[in-house]
Amino acid sequence: MEDEIVEGEDKEVVLITLKRPLIYIQPVAIDKAILVWLNYKNAYDYWNEKRANLNKEVLSATQQIYEKFQFGQLTSQLSAPHLGTLFLQLTVEDMGICLPLNPLPLASWSQRNVYEESRGAVVVTLENTSISGN
Repeated sequence: MEDEIVEGEDKEVVLITLKRPLIYIQPVAIDKAILVWLNYKNAYDYWNEKRANLNKEVLSATQQIYEKFQFGQLTSQLSAPHLGTLFLQLTVEDMGICLPLNPLPLASWSQRNVYEESRGAVVVTLENTSISGN
């Protein structure tokens, strides 16, 4: 990063390293996430459309005001903003995600204790990855 530093610019560097994070996901959490997504997707699309229409109205009104007034001095001051740069890097080493599978319904409660510890799971592992962005 030292090679990229230019005088007069603010640069910040955030480096995050996770070593062996283990994530346990409960099946109920995935069920609830799907239900939330299904219930709120239509509402999100509706409000996103309303916001886009409002943005068009605001841009139109701003353009009308801009045409009526001279903003020469103001725009020259705004054209040279103070820019900063943030560099973010996330490094993950040896990550594991475990999603236990729900057991099949049993005929009687007495057999439940025998099968409680032997239910299956989906395990996903990631050896090493690095994600960077400016």
